[in-house]
Amino acid sequence: MESTNKAISLGIASLIVIALILVAGFGAFLASISVGTTAVTNVDPTTSTSVATPATLCLYPIPASATVTSFGNSTTVGNFVTFTNSTRLFFPLNSCPQPAPPQLYAIASIIEQNASFVAAENGTTFVVNQGVGFSYYQGVTSAIVVYSHYSNEPYAPCGPSNGWGLKELAQLQVIVPISKTGAYDYSNMTFFVVPGSALNVVSCPSIPATSTSQTASTSSVDQISLPEGISLCANSCGVYPNPYLSVTISVNASVPLNSLQLFINGTSELTTSYTNNFTQYYIEYKATPSNASMPIAADKGYLITFIATFADNSKSNASMVVVAS
Repeated sequence: MESTNKAISLGIASLIVIALILVAGFGAFLASISVGTTAVTNVDPTTSTSVATPATLCLYPIPASATVTSFGNSTTVGNFVTFTNSTRLFFPLNSCPQPAPPQLYAIASIIEQNASFVAAENGTTFVVNQGVGFSYYQGVTSAIVVYSHYSNEPYAPCGPSNGWGLKELAQLQVIVPISKTGAYDYSNMTFFVVPGSALNVVSCPSIPATSTSQTASTSSVDQISLPEGISLCANSCGVYPNPYLSVTISVNASVPLNSLQLFINGTSELTTSYTNNFTQYYIEYKATPSNASMPIAADKGYLITFIATFADNSKSNASMVVVAS
């Protein structure tokens, strides 16, 4: 099963990121990189070839014009990359290197050479997620790149017809502050390791015919809904950071979900990207809204809106009003 998205920057994880570093002249870009030889599967998941990839990095630079297509079955899960000359490479999701378009490569290549990143990996291989986005962290516009440590066993929690994926054993989130001039402050990066117990929350009951949320969609077959209430904590959220949002999102689609964007009272908060091939399942969505222009206060009502973008570029949104506790 394959799903397609252009190799461009997308939002990720539950914190967010953006990269504003552009690389001019992709040929010159590649020529300037120290390379080694790494086995990458070519054309299909059963044929291997050796290609040049930057030494010491878990990244394979690709041009922005390349198309990344996710693939999964009972044997392997990964991404196809198709170039404009029709050359096609396959990258298993749980191994090095991973394809990286210019924006992602510019940031991740610096992160992966940082001693604190190596220490946070602690001998474990974390591979970069596809995509970058942006938001606020501790009052500062920041970039985040998310890395995952995957299992080796493909699984289909909602049945083979709804797509295959790999379980995340852990996640490493890297936050890079961005100055008012747009410069990235790599000397003050923050690293968070998320354990597997907080990931892979997927349930697959039958999709409800109705919900209490308001929904709209550009497609009759690709939809999200909010079948249960939203929990929004303003402060004193126990073991969770303040503020804290938690909600179950139902996905009922014919193609995989590419991204979810969260809005609170019309203010953009987070954009999360998804790389699995699932089409009918539930997402246990959790986030820490931190946009300084939309503070969360107890006993105040908020309109929570999610906008989903699917692999076929169709969109669906779901909204609900909640009073923060």
